[in-house]
Amino acid sequence: MCLVKKSLLLIYIIGLAMSLVSCAPMAGHQAKVVQYDTEKGFWKPSDMPDTWGKHSIEEKYLLDTRIREHYDSIDRVVPTSELYFDLAILLYQRCRLEEASSAFDKAIELDPYNPELYYLNACVNFFSKRYDLARKHLTRSKQLGFRVDPDTDKMFRTTSPAIVDYYRAAIRLDLEKPYNKQGLYVTSIDEIMALPESEIDIATFALLISKQASEKLFDKSFDIEFYRSKIDRMVVDILQMIGAETRPAWVSNVINNYIFRRQNYSAPIADTADVMRPSYHLLNFVIDNKKGVCMSLSLLYLSIAERLKLPFYGVIAPGHFFVRYDDLVNSINIETTAFGRQYSNEHYRSEYPNLDTSETLYYKNLTKRETMACFLNNIATVYQQEKLYNDAIDMLKLSIRMNPRFTEPYVNLGNTFSLCGQFDLAIDAYKEGLNYNERSSALLRNLGLAYLYTSQTDNALEELKLSLAINPDDPQARHFLGLAYNQKGMHQEAVYELKRALAYYPDSVEILFELAKSYYFMGEYSTAWMQVKKIRQQGKRIDPEFLDLLKQKQEEPAN
Repeated sequence: MCLVKKSLLLIYIIGLAMSLVSCAPMAGHQAKVVQYDTEKGFWKPSDMPDTWGKHSIEEKYLLDTRIREHYDSIDRVVPTSELYFDLAILLYQRCRLEEASSAFDKAIELDPYNPELYYLNACVNFFSKRYDLARKHLTRSKQLGFRVDPDTDKMFRTTSPAIVDYYRAAIRLDLEKPYNKQGLYVTSIDEIMALPESEIDIATFALLISKQASEKLFDKSFDIEFYRSKIDRMVVDILQMIGAETRPAWVSNVINNYIFRRQNYSAPIADTADVMRPSYHLLNFVIDNKKGVCMSLSLLYLSIAERLKLPFYGVIAPGHFFVRYDDLVNSINIETTAFGRQYSNEHYRSEYPNLDTSETLYYKNLTKRETMACFLNNIATVYQQEKLYNDAIDMLKLSIRMNPRFTEPYVNLGNTFSLCGQFDLAIDAYKEGLNYNERSSALLRNLGLAYLYTSQTDNALEELKLSLAINPDDPQARHFLGLAYNQKGMHQEAVYELKRALAYYPDSVEILFELAKSYYFMGEYSTAWMQVKKIRQQGKRIDPEFLDLLKQKQEEPAN
């Protein structure tokens, strides 16, 4: 229907409403049977949900315009019952139910014996789920002589259709226009990176990356639109559950209950190796299997929140990712790996005590680009685990391009270069990351190890000592420092550091073997044999060359 015709139709409807308003109100207190045609237009409440659903954007705009005009009129003149009645009808037709009820209440104050006011107020309260008020107003309208048709009377004994809550939530959250961003139409990462922040669609980005990874890891592609439509259907369900509610805690609980209880999404309860299963990280598999890790579950959550226009943000902690609601007044942390449980900032700080305080991203509300950089880093670790090192490197470089201030991609990029034996490139990656976060113990520690592999022992000692100054409880840094001291010929110092590392990992074959070498070089051969025995008790083999050297100095003890 063209805009002109729609406008004429709306004007006709509004004109009808105004003609009804002009009906003379009942005089006196005596009930008088009044027969209204309750089977047409807004007089028939059972038709209203379908009417609200069919309203075009243009019709809604015209109704909103008329409503503003009526509010202006009320501010300028002494309001009458008819003026409030006219306003209430327009609000009712627009599904602005709380406002409509308030307008009907004011009309009733000025005209307390008009049965149609009570009847329509009953309809409005029925759809806003205030059933006691609806029955009260309906009863009063009947007492004043209003005759209700049997089907409508029966409707008042049921509950309001769920779709009405969807319409109410869509109005409150300004979601009546179709969700439309440039990010919905991109087909490559380069296109996404060229978009302004406001036009990025998190779901499309995550699905593009997941599709690429699915093709590489599983030789399996998928239709992005199929999964986006699933997310859109979740949004409709959640809107029906939210309705006209505005409290942030209540709204976040609705989303949590829907995702983690009604839809049964959860994190895998297993060891670290199982958590690293690629399918837990790709959004398509997460939606299919309803299992994901902190990053992928948070991406699903953020994809839904973005379509709801709600202020939810991704938040990164060391090795972890969660979601936060923040409207500048209310702040709610939501743990997607614990069924949406809410935690304080203090909880996360105590959970991750070795926070590098200069890292600018930790515990902050992330932009969409920053969130995307976190996901790229996550997928890169999956590639690295699957020994797809070139793909991991490409993904990490993209993550750094998207957000150079993010420390983890530099750590992982250096680690991947090290796994490829490209230690000079690894050193460059760690050093570049330190330009943005000079107090990252992880970057300093791994840089020290890379120096060790390239026989730059003095540099290694310097970086490892700095790392431990920042994080003295890092057993890996202590282990690597022990290696550096052994390489430098400082075996007593090596034993000290290796023993401290062993306190964290008493069964570590690598640390025990390095201790054995330290004792060998110190001439403490019996103690070296003790370390060898501990390694053998775990069913592990010892370097035969080292055993030969040790046997040349001292025969293996009988016990």
